[in-house]
Formats: sequence, C-alpha cells, structure tokens
Amino acid sequence: MNIATRITAAPVLLLFLLGACTVPASHTEPVASPITSQGASPEFPSPSTPLIPTLKIAKAKPWPAGLTPIPAPRLRVRAFASGLQH
Repeated sequence: MNIATRITAAPVLLLFLLGACTVPASHTEPVASPITSQGASPEFPSPSTPLIPTLKIAKAKPWPAGLTPIPAPRLRVRAFASGLQH
C-alpha cells in the first residue's frame, strides 16, 4: 500500500467502525404491554447482544464509621483495608 491509499483508506475505515457501533432506531423492539408480560405464560422480548456491552459499575464508597454490611447467617464481614483513596 502506498501513502495515498493509506490516507484514503483511513477515513473510510473510521466511518465504517463508527457505523458499526451505532444501532439504528429500526432495530429496537417495542416494549411488551403489562397484560402480555404477566401471568403463567409471559412473553419476553428477544435477547439482544450489542457489539459493545452495557456496563453498570457501582461507585466506590466507604463504609460508615463502625458499621459493616449485614452478611448471611453464620457469616461475618471484616474490612481487610481501610483509608484507601478511590
């Protein structure tokens, strides 16, 4: 590949990659009505697998002073580090 081909191919590749990351509105499915989504045989929407998965990461926050999370019976929770900067 010569330099002119690389310069021409770069914007085309970039546009292709950006286009692959977007989902047109025509690919969205309508939300099921409450009547069809309840009962003994509810209708579920088909699963979707986007190119880039959605991640929901919890914000890090310290425990309140002197308190710990409540564990299941016969288990305990102890801090193994404190004073960390997030």
